[in-house]
Amino acid sequence: MTAIKTFFTSENTQITFKQWRVLHAISLGKTSTEIADEFMLSFHTVNTYRKKLMIKLDVTNTAMLVRRGFELGLLEPSATLDSVSSDDPSARTLPDHNQKVSNR
Repeated sequence: MTAIKTFFTSENTQITFKQWRVLHAISLGKTSTEIADEFMLSFHTVNTYRKKLMIKLDVTNTAMLVRRGFELGLLEPSATLDSVSSDDPSARTLPDHNQKVSNR
């Protein structure tokens, strides 16, 4: 059985690595269709990830989702999609989630 990797926000909200990849792609302006093609997921799976993220992060639209991702330190302005498209863990550049995120 494979362990599911999760990230924890400052509010103890859990998101999976796959959800984080989708969030990151959304923040780069990718459409659901583009994300589905890039990560070999169905369009409906991408939208399910988006809806679950919106519920977990307590937001009502995509712009708020991206903003909240930055506020919680799940997204960084300098990251690129190339750093999250690989399934090789050594190729990933992820934010440091051990740092406390300040609420602005």
